[in-house]
Amino acid sequence: MQNLIFKKGYDLRLSGIPERDVEEAGKPSRIGVTPRHIPFVVPRLRVEKGSRVNIGTPLFEDKRNPELVFLSPGGGVIADIRYGERRVIRDIVIDLDDDETMEPFDVADPARLDSMDRGEIVSRLVRGGAWAYLRELPFRDIAGRIEPPESIVVVLDGLDPFAPSPSVYLDGVDDLFLYGLSVMGKLSKTVHVVAAGDTGRLPEKVSVKVTHAVAGPYPSQDPGVFLYHVKKSPEENRAFYIDGQDLVLLARLMRDGAYPTWKVLAVGGPQAVKKNHVRARVGCPVSALGLDIGPSVRVVGGGVMKGVTVPRDSFVGYYESGLTLLEEGNEEDFFGFLKPGFHRPSYTRTFLSVFNRKPLPLTCNMRGELRPCINCGTCALLCPVDILPQFTFKCLQAGEVEEGLAHGLLDCVECSLCTYVCPSKIDVCGILRKAKADYYKERA
Repeated sequence: MQNLIFKKGYDLRLSGIPERDVEEAGKPSRIGVTPRHIPFVVPRLRVEKGSRVNIGTPLFEDKRNPELVFLSPGGGVIADIRYGERRVIRDIVIDLDDDETMEPFDVADPARLDSMDRGEIVSRLVRGGAWAYLRELPFRDIAGRIEPPESIVVVLDGLDPFAPSPSVYLDGVDDLFLYGLSVMGKLSKTVHVVAAGDTGRLPEKVSVKVTHAVAGPYPSQDPGVFLYHVKKSPEENRAFYIDGQDLVLLARLMRDGAYPTWKVLAVGGPQAVKKNHVRARVGCPVSALGLDIGPSVRVVGGGVMKGVTVPRDSFVGYYESGLTLLEEGNEEDFFGFLKPGFHRPSYTRTFLSVFNRKPLPLTCNMRGELRPCINCGTCALLCPVDILPQFTFKCLQAGEVEEGLAHGLLDCVECSLCTYVCPSKIDVCGILRKAKADYYKERA
């Protein structure tokens, strides 16, 4: 195991860290699939309202690649198909049967796996709806199936508050995780297993498989940051990555022939009454998790810095493994400019919170309005991949995409630290993320 220390980034020190205990959420009456939260996918429905589905029945396909299907995580009746603006599919809602039926999938026991070639494994994962767990750098789209990647990065930890602890979601399933690593070894010659610096809480069978223990502030464990520091040639830019828990779900499909229907969610944040891990159905409703959500609370899925707002009537998304409850912070702070701000999160030394070493309660309030960039360079001080975000975003605003690429646009890991620390309240990361996506779509 190689120990790496990444110094650039930022320790967010946010309050509301989930405890390690696990609560069973139980089976909800309905679940849902949210295609709009899957980047780049252009969904085409394979079902309609009133259709009956089993666990593993195709719900929709990607128009860009019709062979790539997304399966139902529950058995029952399609109760509703909700659309957003411009008829974008928002939610596919399924009323669950008491006794759900599961579609059968081929089983590949460990002995059988050794004799399988890459093409057969890819085909099984695609048919079983598990290929989408694998994503590809630098654009973070679902991985391509034809060309094998230079490497696959398996990420056990996520420092983006708040991700499930690997010691929790790997408890009792370490054999499945090891099987999943064997599957990854058939897809690429090089498999990196990346964990946080302290691997002592991991199951012993897993800890011996860790190839890199990474220490450092957020976003040190991001696969893009890891690859930026270890790659030795441009060819290594094309790598696949997969979350540790998603690898377990993929392995369950391959080894047991069962489409995964349960996962561990981390529930936390300053406004969460119970801060813990919850074992819940894939696609469970937010309302079924027993959260006490006040009228001025926002639910964020997938991490504070990289996540999305999850409506209270919606469902936990495909890649989301955590829910964070934050105060909206829309109320006026009377004479706020006179307050010392001992409990206000801030990167700069503007407030007395610089002396407060305890976790701080983050809100959704921007604490200011959009202003022109003053070229302070704060974003560049924290950028974990050294791309000078202030110059990159100015190139993009001026329409100079090629110059933005020369500044390292494709190395951006979309960590949102540049947006978080910007004193001018510019959504630098949003601009860079959109430019990357537009460039990717033009190349397709």
